[in-house]
Amino acid sequence: MSEKDEANENIVINNEEEAKQEFLEELRNKNLEQTIQLKKIQEAINQKLKEKEDEKKRKEEAEALEKEKADAQIASTMQDAADSENKDVEDKDVEGKDAEDKDAEDKDVENKDMENKDMENTDTSSNESSNKGSEIVKAEKSTLAVSSKAKASLLNMEHKESSFLSKVFMSTVIDTIAIGIISLVLVLLFNIILRLFAGYYVADYEGVYLIAFVIVTVLYPVLMQNSKRNKTLGQKMSKLHTKEGEE
Repeated sequence: MSEKDEANENIVINNEEEAKQEFLEELRNKNLEQTIQLKKIQEAINQKLKEKEDEKKRKEEAEALEKEKADAQIASTMQDAADSENKDVEDKDVEGKDAEDKDAEDKDVENKDMENKDMENTDTSSNESSNKGSEIVKAEKSTLAVSSKAKASLLNMEHKESSFLSKVFMSTVIDTIAIGIISLVLVLLFNIILRLFAGYYVADYEGVYLIAFVIVTVLYPVLMQNSKRNKTLGQKMSKLHTKEGEE
């Protein structure tokens, strides 16, 4: 073999090695590019997952905040109702005490008048006849009858007051139960209507129920008292007479 052929073989071998190196370099570059693309895709996926988690967390926080607001509003409504009931009871107690004080003052005045009459009758008994003595006995009997009537009227007033308070309490409990049932029925009807006509449904039953409860609480006594019976369901069942009904 000549030197020329050996030189050609060396050139061919060198070309093959260079081609192999170039091929390997291209493979490395492609692998590097694919690795970079995979990293970018993984980062994009991680970013989307993180955004979804953040959005879910924000929704949960918003739902928790709305639930806390609803609970606070319910507590405030119940506290206002309890305060109004306590105020009514205190007003009735004050009126009852005023009536008792007035009756006690009337009794004191009657007792003083009776004592004065007894003293006058005692002073004049020595100068008057037995007929005036009989008149004094009649006057004492009349004063005793008046005092017994005052006691009877006081006892009757206390009995009526206690009966009225129990009727008011029973009426409030019955009306509250009725309002709760009506609110629940309205929420269920609203959910059915949404499903039939809009294809949606009520997700937060507690929030919708609270709104319905507040609306029914405002409208229920107005509508019932403007009806033919002029009474709410609680007033009717507890036999509580309102002022308009008495007039």
